[in-house]
Amino acid sequence: MTEQLFSDCPLLLHINGTLYAAGTGRIGLDSDAWFCFSNGNPTMTGQLGGGSWVSISDHTGVYLNGTANNNGFAGFNADLNDQNFVTFTANRTSGSNTLSAVSSFANIQIGTRLNGTGIPNGTIVTAFGGGTITMSAAATSGSGTSTTITPYSSIIGIVTGTAPNRVFTIQWTQAKRYGGTGTDLFNFQMRINEAGGVANLQTLQVVYGSLSATSTDHPRNTGRFEGCSQYRL
Repeated sequence: MTEQLFSDCPLLLHINGTLYAAGTGRIGLDSDAWFCFSNGNPTMTGQLGGGSWVSISDHTGVYLNGTANNNGFAGFNADLNDQNFVTFTANRTSGSNTLSAVSSFANIQIGTRLNGTGIPNGTIVTAFGGGTITMSAAATSGSGTSTTITPYSSIIGIVTGTAPNRVFTIQWTQAKRYGGTGTDLFNFQMRINEAGGVANLQTLQVVYGSLSATSTDHPRNTGRFEGCSQYRL
């Protein structure tokens, strides 16, 4: 399943001889692990008919095998989807970002998204162990209340460092292939390095973490930059 969004570029970027200024350049992000650059809203084809694919039944990919989404950066050429895992229980306290008395840590890792009563939308795990989970946001209700919580995959973005040497990172945690017959757990990051704003020092990276799968359906992991004569990975 494909989701797409537009965001202002958080860094000063030079991509294939074109300047994308921080705050005015635009990045189009696709949940299928690619994004493209534009100085206006980018054209991202196939939003209603298979996302970045030629069609819902043709997984060869508009992005990697066409020119409609040129000037972009791909990290994983597969139709990716989120997934949810077995629920657990924990105690929550309003105003605290700590869950205590956690019943199970199965499928919990840094970046796992949590859903449950009193937990803000988009909250992820930032640390865990010793019977507790630390969340990225504080609970909005409850006082030592036992809560049923569902873990989910996540996509998060963060800017680290200080200008002009910042890193813009987008991270996929526990993603899976859409419609696959097996069990997938894909963890990886796509990074843009500002490198002082110097064009020939800026780099694009794909950093693969733990990747596991029980089926060989559509194995298309790749790092690739379209519409560019030179890139670094």
